[in-house]
Amino acid sequence: MKIQMIGIQGSGKSTIGKEIAAYLGFSFYTMSDLIKKAVADEDEFVTSKYSTQCINAGRLAPDSVINYLLESIEEPDYVMDGYIRTPQQCNDFCKDATSDDYIIELQISEELAISRMTARNRDDDTPEAIARRISIFNKNIQSIKYNIY
Repeated sequence: MKIQMIGIQGSGKSTIGKEIAAYLGFSFYTMSDLIKKAVADEDEFVTSKYSTQCINAGRLAPDSVINYLLESIEEPDYVMDGYIRTPQQCNDFCKDATSDDYIIELQISEELAISRMTARNRDDDTPEAIARRISIFNKNIQSIKYNIY
C-alpha cells in the first residue's frame, strides 16, 4: 500500500502522514528529504540534474529524479509526502496504482500555508522560494486533481 499525501506546502502533509504511517506500521518518507540526502551524498544521477541551489530557490526536481528516488524505496508499504507534484507524476502514480494505493489531499488557505512556512525557519523557506512553490502548486493542482478524480 502506497499512500501519497498531497497539498500546498505547509498544509500538514508530514505531520499527518507521520501519524498515519505510525498507526499503520509503515515507513514515512518525504521526497524533500530523499532529494536532500541524495544531493548531500553526491548521488551522481541526482546531482547531474538537481542541486542545493535548486532546492533553496524552491524549484521542483525533474520527474526523472523523482522517479529514480522512488525506485530506491524497497518497502512495499509506505506513506510519502512530496510526491505527485506534477501532472506527469500523477499519471505515473495512477498508471501503477492498485486498489490498495491512496492519495490524501490536505487543503488549507494560502495565507495559512505562508504563515506556517515562514514560521518553520528552513533554509529553503525564503519568501521568494515560498512564492515560487505556491505558484507551481497552484499551476499543477487542477491537472493533478483532474487525473485523480
